[in-house]
Parts: sequence; structure tokens; C-alpha cells
Amino acid sequence: MKKHSESSQGSGRPVSQSIPDIHIIDLEAEDIDAPGAAGQPSQNQEDFLSEEDQEDLSWEDTEEPEEPDSSEENDEDEKNRKKIPFIATHVALLIVVVAVLVVLIVRLTNLSDFISQEEIFSDGEGTYDNTFDMYLPVLDSQGNLLATETGKDLTILMLGNSPLTDSKDSPDGLANIVAERTGANVINCGISGSYMACVRLHYRADLQPLDAYTPYWLTVLTVTDATDYYYADAMENLGADTPPEAEYVYETLSNIDMNTVDVVVYMYDGTDYLLGHGMYSDDNPTDIQTFTGNMEASIELLQNNFPHIRIIVMSPAYAFGVDDNGEYISSDIKIYGNQHFLSTYSVMQYKSCVDRGVTYVDNLYGTINEDDAPQYLTDNIHLNAAGRERMAERLIYALTYFND
Repeated sequence: MKKHSESSQGSGRPVSQSIPDIHIIDLEAEDIDAPGAAGQPSQNQEDFLSEEDQEDLSWEDTEEPEEPDSSEENDEDEKNRKKIPFIATHVALLIVVVAVLVVLIVRLTNLSDFISQEEIFSDGEGTYDNTFDMYLPVLDSQGNLLATETGKDLTILMLGNSPLTDSKDSPDGLANIVAERTGANVINCGISGSYMACVRLHYRADLQPLDAYTPYWLTVLTVTDATDYYYADAMENLGADTPPEAEYVYETLSNIDMNTVDVVVYMYDGTDYLLGHGMYSDDNPTDIQTFTGNMEASIELLQNNFPHIRIIVMSPAYAFGVDDNGEYISSDIKIYGNQHFLSTYSVMQYKSCVDRGVTYVDNLYGTINEDDAPQYLTDNIHLNAAGRERMAERLIYALTYFND
């Protein structure tokens, strides 16, 4: 002190220094809102703050609290609105599914209800107005119609089986009816027990002698004599089973001048269907081992060698199938040899005629059908006199279709 006193006295200046008051903020104070508490500057604290800091503090004090965001509520409402059509669609689909199931159950429940023939035909038997009839002419090189006028100058060659051979020598034989009503020269080369589709591709008289009497091999006989021995061998192997018409047909066809023939008619019944012969071949339309192929091969031979001849194909009339008990059954139910219904044979025959451009007479639907067949058949397939009459009328109509 003495040294200090001396210095002060030596300077000649009065000593007037003072220590400023220091305020310490209590951070643990419970009442933060009290003056001087943290975040609330006291009057003395404000003295130590700059104007910029004081503005920041005053801004924080005047900020208004944020209101709750309503976007979440809007999203929830939107979700609820979307659920309504979604649920409605599923309800509608459920109703449709239930309705379909109800209809199916009702249909299946009534599926086995028996309906008698009397109930089916209570309003009459009905008629078949839609047939596959197709009438086509033959033209000469000048475009003139050929083989349209009937009379003694018209020669008709007929090939077939039972429709032509049943009662062939009586006035109500089918070929005789046609000859009598048209005045034409009708050559009947039908062979009883014959069929259209060959059993064997290559003829073997010792294995299948009846193949010689299919339309293809008979047509070959009109073109060449190379197969003449087939018939001698066939009759030798058949012996007593040789068809009674076989000798006459062979002699006629091996000597006929086809240039004098105007019309060739193919008329075979449903024998091929009953025997389960092949119906057609997708790979070979002239496969002689099929019902339609044998016919197409025959037509091709005629058209290539005798283009002046008009060809008429008469489809099979209706024939019943026979069940295991020997009872007649619809040929649209019974199938033989894993083949097809008789109606399918007929339809495919029509297609072949379209492809070959020849006349087709639909006897299955247009002449004798399933409804009236008992009136025109002697058994499940053979025609009675009334049946032959109807078939003859249909053939005559086709023959004279293009007459003036």
C-alpha cells in the first residue's frame, strides 16, 4: 500500500475507479418466466444484447402457434370415397355369379326330364326346308347346256347298290320308274351288297373280292380293260355269294361306249356307314378306301376321260342304326367303326361334289329323313315301293332342272 500510495501521490491524479455489478443467471431456476430467467432477458440483460439480438428475441415472442394440418383428414376422406365404388363393384359381381349358378343348377336339374315323341310332334312332324341340294349343268365348248332334254336320245348310266337292285325287274324298280317317266335309255348297273369305300387299297380277289364292285373299280372298267381279270377272280372267290347282277354289270361296263352316255348317276345307300368304312381323308381326297374318296376318284376318272358326261350324285336316304339288342336307333346317335354319323357321311359327300363341280341331290334331308323313314323303309335301310318312288321323283327333278 505504501508503494501504491506513493505512486498515486506522485502522479498528482485523483483515484476514482469503481467495479461494475455482475448479474449471474441461475440456469436451474424453476420459474423460467420470471424476469431475468433464461429466454426472458431482464432489463440488465438487455443492456448487454445488441439491437439485432433483441429483435430476434422479440420475433420469437410474437410468433403465433401453428394450426394442425388438415391434409391428413382430407386423405382419409378420399380413401373412404374410393372404397364405396370398389365394394359396390364386387357386390354386383357376386350377384351375377350367384345368378349364373342358380340358372345352371336349374338347367342341370331339368336335364334328364323325359320328353315323349308325342310331345315333340304335338304340333306336327314338321318339314326339312333346308337341304344340301346342288344342281349344276355341263357345258360344251361353246357354252351350251348338255344332257338337259329327256327322251329316247338321252342315255343314263346308273351305278349303285340296293336302291337300284331292289325290285329291279318290277315296274316299281327305281331305274324303271325313271325310264318310264323320262323316256330315256336307262342302264341299271346296280350291284346288291356292294359299297363305296374299298376295304383294301390294292385289289386282292382272295382277300376282299367285293372291292371289285365299288364305284371306282367299276368306273375303271369303263375306261380300260386292264382290270377285266378282277371280275373273273372276284366271282371265282365269291362262288355262291356272287351278287346276281355281277355278270351283267361286268359285261355291260366292259363293252359300253361311254361317248354315247349323257348322264352317270351314283346312288349308294348307307351301307358304308353301317359297315364303319372310312368316311374321308384330309390328306388324300381321292383315297379309294374312304366313302368320299372313292366317289371323288370315280368322278375324276369320268371328267378326265369323258368331259361331256353330266354326273349326278344321289346321297344316301335315311337309315337307322341298330343297337346291341337289335333295336333300331337314330343314325345320329349310333357310330360304327369309330367313324361318324350317317348325316356326317352325307355332308362330306356334298362337300366332295362342291369340290368336283357335280350335281348333288340330298336325300337324307330332302327325300327320306328320320321323321318319316318308317313310312319308306322295309327295315332299317332298304326302300319300299313308296321310298323308291320318292327317290325316283327327286332324280327326275335333277335331270330336268335345266329344261326350258
